[in-house]
Amino acid sequence: MIGQGSFAKVYLGKKKENNTNYAIKAFSKEFILTQKHGMKALANEIKIMKNLNSQYCLKLFEFHETANSIYFVVEVIEGG
Repeated sequence: MIGQGSFAKVYLGKKKENNTNYAIKAFSKEFILTQKHGMKALANEIKIMKNLNSQYCLKLFEFHETANSIYFVVEVIEGG
């Protein structure tokens, strides 16, 4: 784990094929469902991030959903 916020934990991941590092932002569905408009807000974030393409914005490469969690695969930003 490389970070934690109010809604998610962030892990460092590495793509085996090319050794590229990624940040994996993991959201607990159980927690999101307790928040007012939680799933709607998360779906909106996915929609917006998929359409952003700027050097000044965090890049969302892909997202995955399991029975218990939603994962964003994003670029690693270092330096605070």
